[in-house]
Amino acid sequence: MIASIKKDADSSAGTTRAAPYRNGSRVGVAQGWGSFNGGGHQAFGSMLAYLLTKDVKYLTTASLNADFQLGANPLSKGFITGLGARHPIQPQLNPLLYSGPEKTGKTAPGITIYGLAGQPKEGFVNNANWYPSKTPPGRHWVDQGSASEASSEFTITETIGSSAMLYEFLYALEKEQKK
Repeated sequence: MIASIKKDADSSAGTTRAAPYRNGSRVGVAQGWGSFNGGGHQAFGSMLAYLLTKDVKYLTTASLNADFQLGANPLSKGFITGLGARHPIQPQLNPLLYSGPEKTGKTAPGITIYGLAGQPKEGFVNNANWYPSKTPPGRHWVDQGSASEASSEFTITETIGSSAMLYEFLYALEKEQKK
């Protein structure tokens, strides 16, 4: 099991180093929902490998994926509601999260969304409904006209839970180093 975890973490470390914006996405591969947002989903294997080996490359990989999710990405946009200057405004799945229950119009904070996505064709995303229509993956978005943002769906298991583990992992390491 340790060999399998290290193999996965080594692959993630390699793709993170190779990616122009330092996240665990595979360069040149079609990016579906959440596969291009960094964060806990991309860093999970690296966290486990670091805990097993204390090899700093795994900690670096996890940290870089956190950076990407927090705004070190092509759009300088964070993927956690209420965090940072350019955070998601209205997650797609449930208007109650941003309009209710008291109809405040404020988004519930701390929701980690899937983030950037796209299907590259010849190295570019080419879809007339996306702006700009022909651009490298990670530099595009969808204006749906309803203020909902493309790829702003979320789940507990793939976005919120894995990101919570990543940030708790980094926080715990920071606390440990201060002792």
